[in-house]
Amino acid sequence: MALVLAGCAKISAPVGGEPDRAPPQVVATDPELFAVLPGRSAPVVIKFDERISEKRVAESVMVSPETGAVRVKKGRSELRISIDGGWRPGQIYRVVVLPVLQDLFGNTLKEEIELIFSTGPEIPATAVAGQLTDRLTGQVVAGARVEAISGEDSTTHVAVSDTAGFFALRHIPPGRYTLRSYLDRNRNNKLDFGEPVDTATIEPGATDTVIVSHALLPPDTTPARLVRAEAKDSLQVRLTLDDHLDPKEPLAGVMVELRTLPDSVPVAVARVMHLHEFEKIQAEEKARADSIRAANAAEAAAALARDSAAMAADSAQLPRPKGVARPDDRAATAARETKPKSTEPLPTREFVLIPEAPLAPGTTFWVMVSGIRNINGLDGGGGSATFATAAVEKADPQGADTDGLPDPVPPDSVVTPQPTPLDTVPTPRLPTPPDSVAVPPRRSGPWVR
Repeated sequence: MALVLAGCAKISAPVGGEPDRAPPQVVATDPELFAVLPGRSAPVVIKFDERISEKRVAESVMVSPETGAVRVKKGRSELRISIDGGWRPGQIYRVVVLPVLQDLFGNTLKEEIELIFSTGPEIPATAVAGQLTDRLTGQVVAGARVEAISGEDSTTHVAVSDTAGFFALRHIPPGRYTLRSYLDRNRNNKLDFGEPVDTATIEPGATDTVIVSHALLPPDTTPARLVRAEAKDSLQVRLTLDDHLDPKEPLAGVMVELRTLPDSVPVAVARVMHLHEFEKIQAEEKARADSIRAANAAEAAAALARDSAAMAADSAQLPRPKGVARPDDRAATAARETKPKSTEPLPTREFVLIPEAPLAPGTTFWVMVSGIRNINGLDGGGGSATFATAAVEKADPQGADTDGLPDPVPPDSVVTPQPTPLDTVPTPRLPTPPDSVAVPPRRSGPWVR
């Protein structure tokens, strides 16, 4: 957000020249910035260096505090701003032109224009600023309405968050305020049920800057209910609610009962934990396993290098080396020492049940949960659900299915015996008589004895 209260007259481009691509600039205001004018009754005038478009003029101006309905009249190149009932005495007014105002060429203001003046009191150097985010997604919230409601007389100072979710309320009188931020979806300038909201209490002094971070969350009037249970494996059951949990709030008050069906045998539960806690444990275990594998691989590589060096030294009749340095493991070390960026866990509708012993496969279970508090702080949540663990597939070493029957032989793999033709039947070999003499075969050339 920027304060734009000065500029020079714009030189119009000649006919046929370059098109106008610059947004309108402020050349003068009445009153001047930080003027103290008791009894001010005339409209506030903001003059620009070019003609202003009629589009969105009414919604382009915001006046804080809200002491009356805002009236905006557009002249050729100026805005005349007043409020119903006139400027109230004893107030510090902040007149803002939002970055929706355009010139005749459609060029929109890049930043809001802010004019501050007083109808009596001295203008303090206070500031209340912050950023708005969505509590469930962590994304910034743009265009949300921010109200600082005075605890003394309910005077309401207002601001709107920009595209990055930032807001600022400057030069408001010192005192105690209720700071309320909400996404005004229907643009009626009041909080309606179902609109995401967050509140805080602030008390800025005459020269204080107060930084506030608001996470907007839709209101709720019903406790969370269990809607589904699922066994991810024999050591964890994922429980899903119809509402979100606060990841920062421990699940110490949650009670869980687990039984088998249909015989209703109790099953011991070790603990329940948030999903982000369980995923952190899994990540740490995986990192340990990866570290062990990397260390073993490095040791094996080092041993192989030592053996290779020793063999080379033996073959060259050189003195056997005492040791060989391990291969460069700087990348693995750096990877292990690199810590992930710290981020706040987002709310989820799931949490994890850990049984004391692995759950029996192929079994149906019943789970009952109570003592759930949702992210809005509503107690009394819970409910029951059933789930089943996966059955174990039995492996047959002879290729049989789990039903105990052998696998059928494919038709194209069956070999049908064929009869042997008569003319190919081999003639039986007769034994050589004892008194017969084998005659060596005749070769070309003389006889070889």
